[in-house]
Formats: sequence, C-alpha cells, structure tokens
Amino acid sequence: MPNIVMEKNQIYQAALRLYEQSSVIDSSKNACDGARFCTLPGVQVFYRVASHQKEPTVYQPGLVFIFSGVKKGELGGRIFRYDSDNYLVLTSVYPFQSEVEATPTEPLLGIQIDLNRAMVVQMLYDIAQIEGETAPVSEHDAFGLECCPMSETLREQLLMLINTLQDPVAAQLFGHERVRSIVYTVLKSSNKNLLLNWAQKEGLFAQFQKAANYIHQNYQCAINIKVLSVASGMSHSSLNRAFKRYAADSPLQYIKKIRLNFAKNKIVQGQSIQAAAREVGYESVSQFSREFKRYFGHAPKHIKNT
Repeated sequence: MPNIVMEKNQIYQAALRLYEQSSVIDSSKNACDGARFCTLPGVQVFYRVASHQKEPTVYQPGLVFIFSGVKKGELGGRIFRYDSDNYLVLTSVYPFQSEVEATPTEPLLGIQIDLNRAMVVQMLYDIAQIEGETAPVSEHDAFGLECCPMSETLREQLLMLINTLQDPVAAQLFGHERVRSIVYTVLKSSNKNLLLNWAQKEGLFAQFQKAANYIHQNYQCAINIKVLSVASGMSHSSLNRAFKRYAADSPLQYIKKIRLNFAKNKIVQGQSIQAAAREVGYESVSQFSREFKRYFGHAPKHIKNT
C-alpha cells in the first residue's frame, strides 16, 4: 500500500516550491486570497499562515485542492469542508462565506484550477465517442458545488502538474494536458454528475447558469427580475426557484452580493469608494456603504485605511 503520509508531504513540498517561485497576484484578476499565479493561465497556488473567520468571497467555476490546513465554505446553511483528503468542485459563480484554519506550523497551502465549461463539454463528447452514448443525467438536486474525496490517482496527477509548472517551458508544453488529465479523473469519479449537469444545455440548472453568467457579465448595469427573466428564458417564478435551489439566494440578493464583491476588489485596487460604487451600479454612495457594511461587517472606508 502507498504511504499516504509520505505522498502528502511530497506534494506539500512541491506546492510550496511552486508558490515561492510564482508571480505575486494581480488583484485586478480573479484569485484566491493569498494566491499567486503560476506559469499556466487559470492555475493559482495559495498560501496563508493565519486563520480567518467567515468572510464573504466569490468563487468561480473550478477545482480547489488543499495540501495543508483547512478551508470551509458556507452556503444556504450547508458547510463545505475541504482539506488534504477532500477537494472542492464548483460549476458556477458562487458568493459564499469562506473560512480558513491555518497556523505558521500548519499553513494553508493549496492550488486552484479554473474550469472551462467548453473544455468539459468537449471532453464529455470525446468520451462518448470512444465509449458510446452515455445514459441521460438526472437533474442535480443540490448546489453546483460539492466536496469530493481525494484519490491516490488525483494526488499523483496533481504532483505531476505541480512539478510541470515549476519549469516554464514544460508548463507551456504539457501544462494543459496535465490539467485535462485531472479533469478527466474527476469526470470518471463517483461525483461526476456535478460536471455532467454543468455540461447540459437544458434543464433548470442550465437556465440558472445562464442567469448567473448574465449577472456576472452585466453587474454594472440595471438588472431587475424582468431583465433577468428575458436574458435567461425563465418565468419570474422559475427564476426565483432556480436561485433558491442552486444559490440559496433570491436573484436580487445574488446580484447584490456579486456587485458588493466586485466593488470590494475595486477598492482594494485603489479606487475611491464613490467610483467603485458607481462602477457596480449604485447611484447612492450612502446606500452602497450601508449594504457593504451589512454584508462584509465593516464599512468600505475600513479597506481604504488598511
């Protein structure tokens, strides 16, 4: 039997080396907290030596693997705990509460791989051509994210990816194939329905995805239920049902969280509070400040002063 402790230590050391040689994060791009970009676009390695309590965060579609420490996410009363034995799969844009457990002796260290839906769809098509048509997928009854158990195969593939990313030339030559092998392993696991549902063109989850993507791309514009219904092809009642089912929020609550998170990133980048509020669709700065404080637990000026 493989020595799991040795495997975990090996991948931890490799990931730490990768973090030390990776680029400092550009805060204007989507990134994990404490992350650095790797030589392969869409891959980030993150590291933190201190815990933090729950704070609102927006996650993009992707795979999040932890090699040391613990992360927890909360959405709709459900807790998603991912660590060295469990990884997180996300298939939509999710604003949820995030928490970190880390110390200097057991820091948080992990890697995030962005998921591209077109790549997943193409891979599923290729698999179907090789294996024959697969049975239709039943509508997923939970959120579009899940914690899944880590396998020995995934650990081996992650180690190969991390080692590849330490060489810029190898990263460009073989990095995408390393990522594809990881996605393929997830697709062949017992939790494959999450990605299978993401690839579907029809059904309530597909319509939710369309609405969520519209919000993400047009958050700075005036979006109401009528506009979102037209954009997603759903009735008002179906729209509300889809967001409650898959995001644990009403559509308007979801829009507000997306806007506030974008505004926070803009303020962190150095924009004024007034400019950030306007850019995410707020006409009243005082209303923006009230909703910001209610959501994040502190006023936007707190960011400017840190």
